[in-house]
Order: sequence, then structure tokens, then C-alpha cells
Amino acid sequence: MNLFVSGLFNRGTENEFVELEAAAKCTLDEVMLFRYAYGKNDLPIQSETRVFVFPDLNLRKGNLVRVYTFHHKSKKKEMDESLGKRVFNFSWKLDRTIWEGMHVEAHLVKYSCSVG
Repeated sequence: MNLFVSGLFNRGTENEFVELEAAAKCTLDEVMLFRYAYGKNDLPIQSETRVFVFPDLNLRKGNLVRVYTFHHKSKKKEMDESLGKRVFNFSWKLDRTIWEGMHVEAHLVKYSCSVG
């Protein structure tokens, strides 16, 4: 997959988001973002797992994808002048923060490649 998690930003605030970056030309078709919280036994807490399924979207190398936890008012597609990169914004539309804490991870999965 030519997409990676580049960071978790504004953790614990209403403006928190996870940012992904395209390492090469790719598509978001069949890509899911998982948010895992781990318990004391180092296993994911299933009731705390969140999944975001992306729409089909073609990306070019260097494009950023931001998934905001709460509803975000910005345009779906914009230029971040400070970074000089095109940004695609999505909202998870949850009602509480999910990225704070030490035992939280973001994982990307392309479900056509999963084994069951």
C-alpha cells in the first residue's frame, strides 16, 4: 500500500485528526482506517475499536488525507499553503475524542488483501 499514517494531531481536542500521506500514486478504494486502544494485557479493547471506510479517491504522491474525529467544516479538498500539498478532509463525526493516551494506534488495511 502506498499510503502511510504520518501523524496524530491535536490529540484530545475537538480538532484532533489522523493524517495520512500518499508515498506514490494510489487510491483509497477498499482502504479502511482502524483506531485501536489497548488494555493492560496489551490486547485491543474491542468495544473501543473504531473503523473508517474511505470512499474511492485517487491520490498523487504527497497528497495528504486528514480524518477528523468530530465534524469538520473545511472543504473536502484544499491546498495547505504552508506545506504546499493538496489535502483531502474527511470527518468521522464521532461525539468524543479518540486519539488521546499512550495505548492508541492507527492502522490502515486494504480489505481486498485481507486473509480470513
